[in-house]
Amino acid sequence: MAGFPFALSISQESASRLMLTFTIRRLLISIPTLIFISLIIFLLLNLAPNDPMAQVPLTVPPEVKEKMREALGLGQPLYIQFWKWLVQFLDRTTGAD
Repeated sequence: MAGFPFALSISQESASRLMLTFTIRRLLISIPTLIFISLIIFLLLNLAPNDPMAQVPLTVPPEVKEKMREALGLGQPLYIQFWKWLVQFLDRTTGAD
């Protein structure tokens, strides 16, 4: 290794173990990162100045609108809405029926 004066001389087994450790660490770090990014996306979508019930025609009675709001889970706390949104997203992404 004359061209690489700072190269480490380690065995192939040690190098593969180091690479496996590095890969596992990166995969474990990616999980909270993806959850955080999905939370940011959910909050941006949720905080948009638009009421989903505004798209319903005016001829629909208020009682029906309230039932639709409950069916969509719009009256639930944000953390429950986020959990349902995340589960639905993962179901669609993985192809689950």
